[in-house]
Amino acid sequence: MITLFITNLVFLFFYYNFTYLNMIIGPLIVLIILTLAFILLIGPIIFIVFLLLQGVKLIYKEGITVRNFLAISLGVFLLISPFITSYLVDFSNGRIPLLTLVNIYGIIASYIMIIASAFTLSSFLNFFNWKRRDLKYIVVLGSGLRGDQVTPLLKSRIDKAINIYRGQKKCKMIMSGGQGEDELIPESVAMLNYAVNSGVSKEDIITETQSKNTRENIQLSYNLMMGKPERIAIVTNYYHLFRALLIAKENKIKCIGYGAPTKLYFSLNAFIREFIGYLAMKYKFHLFLLTFLITLYLIYTLVY
Repeated sequence: MITLFITNLVFLFFYYNFTYLNMIIGPLIVLIILTLAFILLIGPIIFIVFLLLQGVKLIYKEGITVRNFLAISLGVFLLISPFITSYLVDFSNGRIPLLTLVNIYGIIASYIMIIASAFTLSSFLNFFNWKRRDLKYIVVLGSGLRGDQVTPLLKSRIDKAINIYRGQKKCKMIMSGGQGEDELIPESVAMLNYAVNSGVSKEDIITETQSKNTRENIQLSYNLMMGKPERIAIVTNYYHLFRALLIAKENKIKCIGYGAPTKLYFSLNAFIREFIGYLAMKYKFHLFLLTFLITLYLIYTLVY
């Protein structure tokens, strides 16, 4: 809603001042600015349609589960949010308590949008490793199995790790993953079998078989390393990489990360899940900031 409001202002500005701008800064600059304004207008619409289409594709491909509805749910929320906000503003009819609640909702929504943008940008920047490093350990984070075999998702992680491993002089791979209740063998054992069948020497592979989540993957794998080295790489899928690196940093583990590709429809939904996981991981910090911002707003309304 805020984006659409700002975009409308931009268009009104150029509507009344186009001739003047054309004389002063030239048609090319005006065209560029109008193009950017147009992108601002249609960008949210394209994003919403994209979320809905990819969400439907995910459910068609992967089946109906609660977590597979994240992309669709976000798309629907973004679609109806401006209408709900407009209705609430009209319904408040100038009544301060209701209007205050609407504004607080706006503060929370804006805050989440800003944090989501920062999270997305940070995730993207962590896809790249600008300097080539000689690694001592490559930690491959586990995922679910299909029987006693790795899934395509987990296979992509191992393949990425193998490519990195083959470019190193002397390096060990740590396959990290315990055994879930519905799994026949530990994930790390299935990962070991796949890597050995792909030509990796068994002597260069260490298995970590106790972990149940990403935090345990990283910490228990680090405990298996000799001498607590700093030349470490974590390998997972792109959508999962940034949060994995944040967890490593929290545990004072110096490392770099490599992402493995995933199908777009799956990555989008999984990335939303990762963002929710990040908010849960840092909830005290964000709750404090939100409380601070809302308090400032309430003080402002009382004073003015």
